[in-house]
Amino acid sequence: MGFGPGGELEALNHLEPALITALGFLGITQVHQIAIEGQELGGEVLANSVAQANAAVDALVKQLQQTPQTARLAHSLSVARQWLAASPAAACGKKGRITPCKKCPFWPFPYPAYLLLNSINKNERAEQRMQWTSAQISTRGARRGCWLLTFALLALSPANAAEPCQKSLRWNDDPPYSMLLADGSVRGISIDTHTTVLERLGCKTVLRKLPWARALRELETGRLDILHGAFRRPEREVYAHFSGQILPPARNLLFAHPDAIARWPANRLTDLASTPFRLGAQIDVQYGPDYRLLMRDADYAGRVAMVNRRKSLWHMVAKGRIDGAIADEHTGAWEIQQLGLADVIKATHIVVSDEAAEVAFSKASNDVAFVASYATALQELVNDGTYQQIVERYLTH
Repeated sequence: MGFGPGGELEALNHLEPALITALGFLGITQVHQIAIEGQELGGEVLANSVAQANAAVDALVKQLQQTPQTARLAHSLSVARQWLAASPAAACGKKGRITPCKKCPFWPFPYPAYLLLNSINKNERAEQRMQWTSAQISTRGARRGCWLLTFALLALSPANAAEPCQKSLRWNDDPPYSMLLADGSVRGISIDTHTTVLERLGCKTVLRKLPWARALRELETGRLDILHGAFRRPEREVYAHFSGQILPPARNLLFAHPDAIARWPANRLTDLASTPFRLGAQIDVQYGPDYRLLMRDADYAGRVAMVNRRKSLWHMVAKGRIDGAIADEHTGAWEIQQLGLADVIKATHIVVSDEAAEVAFSKASNDVAFVASYATALQELVNDGTYQQIVERYLTH
């Protein structure tokens, strides 16, 4: 007893000053402290101290939930909770709680225990839904795992979370999903959807205009944080986390010149392998299983015109250099109409793929906790009708 601020033994309390000094070297200058005292006395004195600490922790959690950076803090705490489950310190308690380690080595001293966060709390605010991790941290003298967890959780203080969450998001000329409007803003179904998710997570969006192939390279190096509309592939899973299939699937159709459609009727893309049909495609874009199967034919794959920009394909069709190209049904119709090519390029009945794309996250700049929070927020966007409202802004005619 009496080791806290103003107590008789305050001068003998070397734990907090030592921790705060060390954390200061890491740039953490704001540390919240809640002490449990009276372990050496036990009984009612200790029980009262525990009750007071629990109430103080609940108040602290509510306070932290109101700060602008709570989303980032929650993501970090989720990681800490996973670490806690596997930590040697977990042996000091039961059911995920760490209690004063009276059975731990090096426990001869009556120093205060530190409760950083108590009980798992859900923030039910519409803007930020998150899980808060609980841990009662053992006192000085606890085993090494307890010390490490003390440092880990202290490092998640709002001072360390004060750096704004900022994520880069890819866009390109891909209407109605992403496009530059007359007023200079970048909007569209995908842009509105993912900027809304990031806003709910308390993150600022930085838009980067990138062709698809370069976007994949930037995602791999960590220079791009988030890439929407990506299909999960083994080679991509090496450098990217994936959200899972959350948004409704969009169909990829074959668009072609009317003469080519009449000359080489087909029901599937693979039917074109035995014809002189000249197909155009974008570099590093995955169109689905039929496209991959078609490209296994080396002779046919050698005749496919590969370009970076889809608009180049439409001009090539119009000039007779190729016969058709694959595109999302909405994007293709939009672009062809905007280019004034609706009379020379038509959507066929050939559905190349209807696989639901996912959101890819660079492993170099995103942890699994952020990806999980993002996926949850995106699913909520679908469930509460916000996603459908966004779609109707651009597809209602």
